[in-house]
Amino acid sequence: VIEGMLGFVFSGTQRRIRLDYGGANFEILGANVAVVKLIAFGLAVVSLAALFLIMKKTEFGQALRATIQHPEAARLIGVNTERVAGYGFGLGLATAAIGGTALALDSTFYPSLHWHWIGPLMAIIVVGGLGSIPGAAIAAMVLGMGQALLQIPLGTTWAQTFFYIALFATLMVRPQGFFGGRLAQRF
Repeated sequence: VIEGMLGFVFSGTQRRIRLDYGGANFEILGANVAVVKLIAFGLAVVSLAALFLIMKKTEFGQALRATIQHPEAARLIGVNTERVAGYGFGLGLATAAIGGTALALDSTFYPSLHWHWIGPLMAIIVVGGLGSIPGAAIAAMVLGMGQALLQIPLGTTWAQTFFYIALFATLMVRPQGFFGGRLAQRF
């Protein structure tokens, strides 16, 4: 319904943000690096680092992790789980907004774009390990570079299957993911 309404209101036309530096690049060790890709990477690094610090080093992060792992126990030790869950949802929305901004710097977007990203994101979460922010970051880097390297011999369509192969191999070899901890084992 939401996708249909977005298509109705904004049309299904692909859109792109035009930036003055959109085509700019520079050379590092013989490779051309697009400025917008570097900015998107910087946004990802800063937001992941901030999310990691919030979740591991703040009282709110402890309360949120407690609420996720065992809401009743969190309530028993005085955590207002409804408020913490609401702030956690807001934190998730903020993270998604940063990701969407980074994506919009270099990609076209349209109402059904999410279908393109569901599989690779699921693979990153599973390979990295559910609940592991560093694991997700490492899995995203490894899987993204693997896909990029496979685009040369296989083309973009077939290189996308790398995510699915990694997903299925991880589920067969190590279902909790390579960096999964206690949270991953709980599920």
